[in-house]
Amino acid sequence: MNKIVMVACVLFVFLSCKNVSGEPSNLCSESASNRELINCLDNAYEQENEQLERLKSKHKAANKSDDIEFVVSSFVAYRDNYCFYHSSFYESGSMRPVSNLHCLYKLTKSFNGELITSLEEFEAK
Repeated sequence: MNKIVMVACVLFVFLSCKNVSGEPSNLCSESASNRELINCLDNAYEQENEQLERLKSKHKAANKSDDIEFVVSSFVAYRDNYCFYHSSFYESGSMRPVSNLHCLYKLTKSFNGELITSLEEFEAK
């Protein structure tokens, strides 16, 4: 029960926050083709996903608890399902993977920002 409440609180905070991730407005703007745009977004998302794994490890070490595993796996399930749903508005064609990757990137980057903040708060105690 406590884990469910914790995940609900994290998701509430995450979803209610404005995007303060500092995402550059020109992300992948130099892409000359749809394929280049997809590759650029995929690389940006992969970097954020790697950062998520690093932050998860830092939280685990700082808190000496496995609770972060549950929180991150719940976020990943939410992120993947939401982005699949969001990109499904593009029934087919070249915009569907662009929409999906951009969504994965933005949500992961924003969640990483939340994890960084909570880690800083925990370390300040």
